[in-house]
Amino acid sequence: MIGGGFQILTCQCWVLQGWNMPSLAAPFWRLYFNLEEGAWIRNQGKRLDFAGDSIYLIPPDVRGGTGLEAPIRHLFLHFLLDSGNTRSPALGGWPRKVESPREIRDLARTLALDLEVNPLNESEACPAAHTLLGWALARSGLAARGEQTEVHPGVARVLSALHSRHYPALSNAEMALIAHMSVNGFIRAFSAARGETPQQWLRHRRIGLACQRLVHSGDSIEQIAESLHFANRFHFSSVFRSVCGTGPATWRRKNKSGMLKVTD
Repeated sequence: MIGGGFQILTCQCWVLQGWNMPSLAAPFWRLYFNLEEGAWIRNQGKRLDFAGDSIYLIPPDVRGGTGLEAPIRHLFLHFLLDSGNTRSPALGGWPRKVESPREIRDLARTLALDLEVNPLNESEACPAAHTLLGWALARSGLAARGEQTEVHPGVARVLSALHSRHYPALSNAEMALIAHMSVNGFIRAFSAARGETPQQWLRHRRIGLACQRLVHSGDSIEQIAESLHFANRFHFSSVFRSVCGTGPATWRRKNKSGMLKVTD
């Protein structure tokens, strides 16, 4: 789901009775909205209790253990920013509560309740999720960052091509050819527009998608590696480890085992 300067990787609402994760780190942004109190995250001796009926934004690579005091209904959006996935100075590398008017909290609550009954498939669009995330980013000053820089038409062509082809492993020269630009000119224009070099941006995008598949699908690591255009499992594992600090099998085990989801 793409639009508004961001790409939503997943939008779901789970009823959790366990959230015992030693490290929540992931290479993508997250929006959380819990309908009840009881969830918390701890990092370097600092604990944040997530208030119920409240919106939180969490930058990439925030590391912290999580837990629950009581079962909760947990709405979560995982997403990537077109302007890059580096930490935001405004958020300070730590979850930030986004002060929200009643109508926005009502939107989040309605979305959570709808998703609890009718979960979305990956390919399905969700206007309410786009509205909620777009508002939260604008409120936090993150939407404006990407909108202030006009995207070069050549860079726009490359971004469109990468998305339509599911982010193949293109070289800078191959992307510059699509952009009808010199390699150096393309790298400068892309970095100015997205806050990362083309290869950094593409690597984060592919690994972010891989993280979603590892947790939210039953696909094997070999299948995920092939679908994201890695040469083989070993190449995929090497790139994954360079971004996430651990291999994909370990990352999947830690992130799936800690979330105890209530099922019918």
